Amino acid sequence: MKTFLTIIILALAVILIASCTSKQPITTEVYALQDVTDSKMIKPNVNEIIPLYNYENIYNGGIFRLTKMTDVTYNPTTKTKIEPANQWLSNELERKKEISKFKDQVSEILTNADKDSLGRVNSSVYLPIATTLNKLSESQMHRRILLVYSDLMENTIDMSFYRKENYALLLSNPGKVQSYFEKLEKLNSLTGIEIYLIYQPINNLDDQQYRLVSVFYKTILENKGAKVIISASINH
Repeated sequence: MKTFLTIIILALAVILIASCTSKQPITTEVYALQDVTDSKMIKPNVNEIIPLYNYENIYNGGIFRLTKMTDVTYNPTTKTKIEPANQWLSNELERKKEISKFKDQVSEILTNADKDSLGRVNSSVYLPIATTLNKLSESQMHRRILLVYSDLMENTIDMSFYRKENYALLLSNPGKVQSYFEKLEKLNSLTGIEIYLIYQPINNLDDQQYRLVSVFYKTILENKGAKVIISASINH
């Protein structure tokens, strides 16, 4: 009897030590904003997005959300998720199938979003970014990422970077533009949030405009504690 109890205790000890030393799963929340106001915008790529979840540990969890940026401020959000799993209570083969299904669901969301890339006369940029970031700031997930696929050119009735006077103001007094935006929606602390501003300019003028407006956003967001990367793709 004592031998049997000893074996049980040793087995439990081994399981406990293994569970403590194994890499614990984390959950990554990725929120994508896709600008559909112009057909020249870069489209999200599922093969770039999935690696953000770091499935070298197949037990990691993941949340993916996508909202289209249009000519209006508020648009519906599409979501899919995969829960983190316990390595010792899961089947590795089944877990890999769940990850494959999650990737397919993300791909389907992106494909459906592309069907609406018809262009718009106007584009609301700041408010969708600000409201999304404020939601992410309240998230309890281990890793939080915002992907912004847009040229960032605000073009609403009250503020359009395509108007000479607004563009000149952004160039000479970006603080005044920031104050205008903050009256619409003030940003929470963004500490711990990763932000990718993704766009590929199509010519020199487009490049000049994007460099100005992307640095404007980078400054605002980094001052709130976010890590901001400006690139033509996630993999830059």
